[in-house]
Amino acid sequence: MKHRLSILLLLVSYVTLACGQIVFPSPNQVEMKKGKLTLRKNISMYTADTTAFYISLLRSEVLRDASVKWQSKASAAHICWMNDPSLPPEGYKISINPKQMTITASGERGFIYAVQTLRQWVSGPAGKLTFACADITDSPRMQWRCFLLDSGRQYQRISTIKKYIDMASLLKMNYFHWHLTEGLGWRIEIKRYPRLA
Repeated sequence: MKHRLSILLLLVSYVTLACGQIVFPSPNQVEMKKGKLTLRKNISMYTADTTAFYISLLRSEVLRDASVKWQSKASAAHICWMNDPSLPPEGYKISINPKQMTITASGERGFIYAVQTLRQWVSGPAGKLTFACADITDSPRMQWRCFLLDSGRQYQRISTIKKYIDMASLLKMNYFHWHLTEGLGWRIEIKRYPRLA
């Protein structure tokens, strides 16, 4: 039994080294390529909408607040955001080569899930971010991917709830079911209805 566990761990580590980064849940298709894209302090980006939520999500969670320079041409940028209406609403494509990363989606939801994949794909410290070269294509298999948090039976701090929501988003869950009440009590204070609490 002890030897079987050692062999299993060895195989898992070999698969990890051979295939590159592991993304969970696994994208529909990942085609690994040779090389890596390395981004340093000054990162250039091309997009039609610089104020979109997914841009700020990428900057805070993936680029780790590195300075970004906006480009007017896609060919001059390290990271390009492209719209493709033929993709499903939550689907996306990421193409990474040693010079550039292109992220394609049909709308904001697809771009957000692409950023969540990149959060798991990136490696290296701030100031030298590395992405293994690959073509990634993904779209959800199911429309509803729910996360349930039961605050009716067990109290959580606000920071804990925010952390749970962030982890659920990282796993590309798109609905949050928040269980707030029980027959024994109501856990949220509402000034208008003081007898609830």
